[in-house]
Amino acid sequence: MRIRRFLATVLFGALALRASTSAQTPTCDGPGFVAPDAKTTDQFFTGFPSYWNIVVLYLLLFGTSPAVNAVVLLVLSGLVFVRIGYVYPSRTPTLRPLTLVLGTAWGVMIGAIIVLWPSPPRWLAIASLGFPVYYFVLSLVLHFRRGPSRVAGPESPAYR
Repeated sequence: MRIRRFLATVLFGALALRASTSAQTPTCDGPGFVAPDAKTTDQFFTGFPSYWNIVVLYLLLFGTSPAVNAVVLLVLSGLVFVRIGYVYPSRTPTLRPLTLVLGTAWGVMIGAIIVLWPSPPRWLAIASLGFPVYYFVLSLVLHFRRGPSRVAGPESPAYR
C-alpha cells in the first residue's frame, strides 16, 4: 500500500512540477533529445541528461519548498543547453566498473527508500546522494580532460 501511495505521489508530483514549468519543459527536453551532438563518439551525452524523475524523487524526499523546487528545475533546465559531456554509465570506459557498482548500490538504496516511503531514514536519503554527486563530478572531470566534443551521427556506434 505504501508503495502505491509513493508511486502515486511521485506521478502526481511530477505532473504538477511539469505543469508548473510547462513553459520550460517542452523547450528543454526537446533540444536535449534531438540535438545533433546529444551523443558523442566517445560515449558521452551532452547537455544535462533527462533525469527529471530522479530530481522529483529527491525534491519530494527532502521536502523542499516550491521556491527551491523552481530554482532547481530552472537551473537543470538551463544545463540541458550547456554542452557538458555527461557519463553514459554502461558505455563510458573510464571507471566503468566502479560506476556500475556505485550505480547498482544507489539503485538498491533508492529501492529501499521507495519501500520505506514516506519515512525513509534520513541517513539513507543522504547516503543515496553519493552516486549522483559521483556521477556529476566524474562527468565534469572527464569533460574537461577529453577536449573538444566528438559529435556522433546516426551511423556511429554511439547510437547503437
